[in-house]
Amino acid sequence: MLLAYPQVDSLTECDDRIIRGFNNIELRLLINKAMSSQNKEEELRALGTSLCKLEQVHRCATEKCKELTLVDEVEVYLFYETRLKDLGLPIKTTQMIFPLCAHVTGADLEKAKESVEALQETDFEEYLKVWDPWQIFQRGKICAELKYAELELYEGDSFDEEEICVITSAPLEDLEQPVVLAQSGHKYIFEFEDIKKWWIKTGENPNPVENKRFDITELKRVEA
Repeated sequence: MLLAYPQVDSLTECDDRIIRGFNNIELRLLINKAMSSQNKEEELRALGTSLCKLEQVHRCATEKCKELTLVDEVEVYLFYETRLKDLGLPIKTTQMIFPLCAHVTGADLEKAKESVEALQETDFEEYLKVWDPWQIFQRGKICAELKYAELELYEGDSFDEEEICVITSAPLEDLEQPVVLAQSGHKYIFEFEDIKKWWIKTGENPNPVENKRFDITELKRVEA
């Protein structure tokens, strides 16, 4: 799950748009840093928690924008971010150029602060369930434990001679560790290592028609 941020043109427009654009860049750097950390699980969880708080702040900013007319939404969002960063938001910026343009009151900030402080551990866990970096990490852990020899042996119908790997288009007979996924009444052939890499990134069936999420432990080993 990714938060909505200004596009690249934020770096070519007004000063506060530039500031918020750099906030976006900084956030992506934080994600990359956590993904490559030796303490990946701990850092990703901490960052995900911060992002959950930021998402709640953004909800409050969105509601405020609905109340206002002729307002630059970037000013409103940046005002909330900078004023509430001490709640543990993944934001380094402490100031903005045109704070008065946001038209956000102290009462508005207090209401947003209370809503963030009301978040429970269950809210953070629900956020992590849909946050891509955390899910990629979790899928990687599963695949690290998944061994080809331990997969259940496929004992279904025989395969057609022209059966090929969905990812590489290599024929079944050329695959070193062939596996099959049964989904929606169809059988999909993969090279074991290839489908693991794909699944870690997406969690989905690479078939462009199917393109559905699946549990990689459902793969079955195909006997040569």
